[in-house]
Amino acid sequence: MSDWTDDDPGAGDLSTLGDRAQKLALQAQHAGEMQALVGQQEAVVAGAWTGTGHDGWANKAAQTTVAWATLQTWASNEQKALGSYVETVTGIKTRADRQKGLLADAKADATRAEQATSVSQAVASPQGSGLPSPSPGPSPSIAPEQLALEQAQSSYLSAMKALAAERQAADDALVASIREAYVEVTAAGTPVLPAGLTEESLAGMTPTTLLTTLSALSATDLADLMAAEPAIAQDFWTNPPEPSTASSWWAALSDDQRAALLAGAPSVIGNLGGVPYADRIVANQNQLDQAAARSDLTKAQRGTVEQAKKALGSGQDGPPRGLVDLNLGSNPPFGAVAIGDVDTADKVTWSVPGMDNSASENLNGWTVAGRNLLDQQKAVDRTATHAVVSWIGYETPTLDSTKRDFGGSDSVLSNSLAEKGAGRLASELDALHTTRALGQSGLPRIAVAAHSYGTTVSSYALTETQYNVDSVTFTASAGIDSSVVSSANDLHVKSSEGHQNVYATQASADFIASIGRNTDPHFLGLLLSGVSSDPSGMNYGETRELQTIPQNHRVNPDSNFGAIRYSSDGNGDLLGTGGHDALGTGGPPFISASKGHGYYDYYTQSLWNMAVTTTGTGELSPIAPPQSVMPQP
Repeated sequence: MSDWTDDDPGAGDLSTLGDRAQKLALQAQHAGEMQALVGQQEAVVAGAWTGTGHDGWANKAAQTTVAWATLQTWASNEQKALGSYVETVTGIKTRADRQKGLLADAKADATRAEQATSVSQAVASPQGSGLPSPSPGPSPSIAPEQLALEQAQSSYLSAMKALAAERQAADDALVASIREAYVEVTAAGTPVLPAGLTEESLAGMTPTTLLTTLSALSATDLADLMAAEPAIAQDFWTNPPEPSTASSWWAALSDDQRAALLAGAPSVIGNLGGVPYADRIVANQNQLDQAAARSDLTKAQRGTVEQAKKALGSGQDGPPRGLVDLNLGSNPPFGAVAIGDVDTADKVTWSVPGMDNSASENLNGWTVAGRNLLDQQKAVDRTATHAVVSWIGYETPTLDSTKRDFGGSDSVLSNSLAEKGAGRLASELDALHTTRALGQSGLPRIAVAAHSYGTTVSSYALTETQYNVDSVTFTASAGIDSSVVSSANDLHVKSSEGHQNVYATQASADFIASIGRNTDPHFLGLLLSGVSSDPSGMNYGETRELQTIPQNHRVNPDSNFGAIRYSSDGNGDLLGTGGHDALGTGGPPFISASKGHGYYDYYTQSLWNMAVTTTGTGELSPIAPPQSVMPQP
């Protein structure tokens, strides 16, 4: 592959590579035939031989079948890589030869024109005629053939440069394909096939380079690999390939390869941005069914499975629902339920929760909030199709009295959990953009709706995304980190009518959001213990030491921040929000909203306005007078 130059990118003898590709095709065919033969013999023997001896023989036969299948996959993959390379370079050679021919023709035309001009000048010369020589005049214009030659030379150089880059890319792709086909090479140069994967070889792979290896394995081998190396799924979650890379990889697979991956590696495919959401839902349903049959799940894993089943089951009478995320291997587990068809909807909203919303305890509840928003969107914007993703993909802080440490890094007053969750959220939003851009339905309107601490997470994420979302709505914000996001202009959000599409609201009866932005952790612990229905938490007079956390620099996304504020207090026709809850629970005062008076409850001014901001359709209901803010303690 090194016998070509920039001046001749099509050079090189491809016959050797072509011959090897043919031999590999024969090897793949033979391996497939042997695989089938061993399988047939195994079936015949099974009918006539039983006992311990047969079990040992059958085990060896199964291993032989896998070996032949692996050899077939390796030979087929390398043959395809070589065939593609030969085809690409042949095309480069053809185009290079054409450019050479065009340049040669232009040179010949220019030479003939120059010779004809010389003859003409000789015939017209006055020398020897006794006549005076003509006085010098202006220089003759450049002949058209000479201009054509200069243009041909310029085109030739540009074309050869482009072809050389294409040849280099083809060489690099072939080398990568051969390496991935072999996976690992021993000191003696002997190829170790996918069935011989080791921890050392896996450790040297990134999720991006691991994709090809996974696609070469059977469903059984994939399941064995994922069981032995569960960290693989977590690597894909925290460090996913570029969505465009995953999308191209998935599209290039055969139906059988996709089926094997959906069955054998659902924890990877179900959470892989760039894969169509319909396929992710199939993978996660497989993962959910497999988990439901296990007896070794933790309490949090079992709770997430039950919450997911409940969330999916409660949607039988409405728009389709499916899990577009399910990560049972993380601590805590994560999940996301899509309501509506994310692959085709005209408008998609990513809904991000705040505190006390673990997947193991409230995935169904957050899905109910998402369904309410979807219904309101459909009422506000009847001409478009809609989908909402109720996403719990980060560890939310808690006000659980048994877990309170309001000065700790996992506190609602700390930015730590928001910073950790932002990367995955940004990845999800970019994956939505890429998956739809490369799909048949085209880009949708993409909106983010966030509640409470979810607004902090979303604000960080929207500084990390590659693509702008169409709008973001901050509801009952726990505050935006001003050291990272000083104003709405720092968010990757589109603008319209001269302003960023950044919206925010907080009901006058919601004291918790204001406390979360401004209050010392010691005071918050005392306040919440005083209204808690569980007296086992921190009480007045308790002297328990709290960690000291730095000033969080979180600000209210108000008009000074650059957000468009709207009311959630009710306006006569629409109900007001009576506390901090997304869905009113009727729990302790100051913390909870009464039933039916949460931010995401039906018939509230908050839900109506949220539907307007997320769809970009309709008018905001009138803004109420400025909300009162709880004084500093």
